[in-house]
Amino acid sequence: MYIAWWAGERAKSRGTRWHQRTQWLAGDRSGSDDVRYGFELPKAKADALFNLLAPDHVPVLVGRSDDGVIVRGTSDQANVVNDFVALLTRLDHLRYPDRRRSIEHARPTWTTSKTYPLREPQAESLWRLLAFEDVPVLVRRDGPHVRVDATPEDQRIIERLVRIVR
Repeated sequence: MYIAWWAGERAKSRGTRWHQRTQWLAGDRSGSDDVRYGFELPKAKADALFNLLAPDHVPVLVGRSDDGVIVRGTSDQANVVNDFVALLTRLDHLRYPDRRRSIEHARPTWTTSKTYPLREPQAESLWRLLAFEDVPVLVRRDGPHVRVDATPEDQRIIERLVRIVR
């Protein structure tokens, strides 16, 4: 069973991220701040991010909106997802003729390589998210293991997200 909810409101303006701070309902994480972020993403990226964050063991709630996903969790969790979405969309404006050219462009910056062990469905979702040609990493998958070549900063972003979804 997946914990998920549908968004009742859309982002305030297209192409922006929005957030809202509320309190958890009584009994749900007593007294912790609840932050809700909306992210406008292409459908394929939104689907993969939703699938990565939706399983019950993941401590954030995720929902779909017409033009992306909405994530609800603590401030720290929302910031981790925000940084990860920024990585996914950093090069949206660049269009390479093929994956080979995008790899040639980014390869000199990849000074770290790391393997992330995940559950099989989440490994698939993470691999799909990072395999888009406009995401500046090189990613390979071997069953539940996802191997990423990236900059040290991008590895930190991915590692923080993996800690949430494990």
